[in-house]
Amino acid sequence: MKETNLIKNYIQNNQLNIEKVIKDFTPYVYTIIQNKNRKLTDEDTEEIISDVFLAVWKNQKTLDISKEMASYLGGITNHIISKKIKNIKINIK
Repeated sequence: MKETNLIKNYIQNNQLNIEKVIKDFTPYVYTIIQNKNRKLTDEDTEEIISDVFLAVWKNQKTLDISKEMASYLGGITNHIISKKIKNIKINIK
């Protein structure tokens, strides 16, 4: 486990430093989205990225600071992608 990837390293003054999280992990989240579904539009991809970081921000009080940020973001990203794809399929019908 990378020590620098721990959630606790992104906490400052008892608050998540979301700017640092976004800066450090946007490429990671983008890669997950592209690997999961290359058919999503650029707009869908941007929306998912925004939703991921918004979810992290809203749930910062429940974060386990001993866990890796990448693992947490990966789980959230996959969940949001699944919801987005399901929503797209529903709207197509």
